[in-house]
Amino acid sequence: MMSLSAVHGGHNQAAKRMRFCPEGADSCEPCEAPRGTKQLLGPAVAALQEANPGSEVDIDPQLAERSARVVVDSDDVLEMNLQQCFIRELPPGFCKLASLRKLWLAQNSLDSLPPEFGGLSELRWLWLQNNRIASLPPQFGVLRQLEKLWLNFNQLRELPLEICCLTKLSWLDLSDNLLEDVPDGLGALTNLSRLDLHSNKIRALNPRICESLTKVSRLSLHSNDMESVPEEIGAMVSLQWLSLNSNKLKGIPGSIGNLTNLERMSLHINELESIPTEVGFLTRLEALSIHKNPPLSSVPPTIGNLVGLRRLSLHECALQALPSEISGMTSLQELWAYSNNIAKVPPGIGAMKSLQRLWLDRNRLAQLPREMANLDQLQELYLEDNCLASLPEELEGCKSLRKLFINGNPDLAACPMIERMRETSRLP
Repeated sequence: MMSLSAVHGGHNQAAKRMRFCPEGADSCEPCEAPRGTKQLLGPAVAALQEANPGSEVDIDPQLAERSARVVVDSDDVLEMNLQQCFIRELPPGFCKLASLRKLWLAQNSLDSLPPEFGGLSELRWLWLQNNRIASLPPQFGVLRQLEKLWLNFNQLRELPLEICCLTKLSWLDLSDNLLEDVPDGLGALTNLSRLDLHSNKIRALNPRICESLTKVSRLSLHSNDMESVPEEIGAMVSLQWLSLNSNKLKGIPGSIGNLTNLERMSLHINELESIPTEVGFLTRLEALSIHKNPPLSSVPPTIGNLVGLRRLSLHECALQALPSEISGMTSLQELWAYSNNIAKVPPGIGAMKSLQRLWLDRNRLAQLPREMANLDQLQELYLEDNCLASLPEELEGCKSLRKLFINGNPDLAACPMIERMRETSRLP
């Protein structure tokens, strides 16, 4: 049996994988799947019904292969859909259907899986979400053909060591559980392209896992208890979608700038005090949310390098100003910057030709730049609860403007421009 200490200095893939697998986790060898499992279908269904009286497993054991819930090819049972059947227990007899490729067990009442579940060693896709599963048996590691696994909305507090054996997994959903740590064994799953860990109680992300999961394109870590992000996250260079919102983060490492394939990143509802300048390297970003970070008083000028950005949310922070470099965000369509301490809008905003909706309400604005007249695509402008005494006449040049909100500006005198726009039915 191979242990962690026995794996050192090797260059083969097995060694690289096993460095994540604690002693004992490499013993989950699958048996050869028997053929002709169709003859086992009737007894398996009968065993399932017997173990779950009152369930809604509406399959006649004598005619099981004709059921809409079952897919049979030649002599093999390939797929079975038992979703929402009020199943409480899987009997060992059911686990003899070793040729199953896809199995739906979502939305049942399972609180555990039997050790015999490892007999389903040909499974490729497995749906177990929306149950009450608190733990997985070590034999789960025998399911080495698994490619997609849904375990979300259960009660998992930990995963078995043998999880490291599922090296063909490309999709793993562990969200909405009770995990406090990211299991080391996940680092062995180097073929993962999607990993969902949100809505748990995770306190930290293992740096070694970041260094190994370089194929992950979608990583969700929002709604956890994380206080920091390791520098090693910069090794996850395939990331396109990253959610870190709703944690307790005070900062983001500069290595985030290595993730040049990112298209969406959410950092909102944290305790961020700053945004690294390296965010300017993320030129493929289309959506960036930073809102509801109360300590955040500024964003770096490099944010203007995000030429592909379409949506940016900065509201409910403590921003004192918008950097003049925002003029570089020529693809931006929506900018939320309300509920800050912004006293001035930079003239460069006029270069943001794609801007359609702009929220600047609940700030400290005393005036607006004339250059806003260049915003040909602007449809909605929110300016309530500021300190405006006037509006630039040039604003009338915004031919697409249909909604203009100015309530809560006590010093704002009667505005002929608004009356003219109302007369031409451009404003309600």
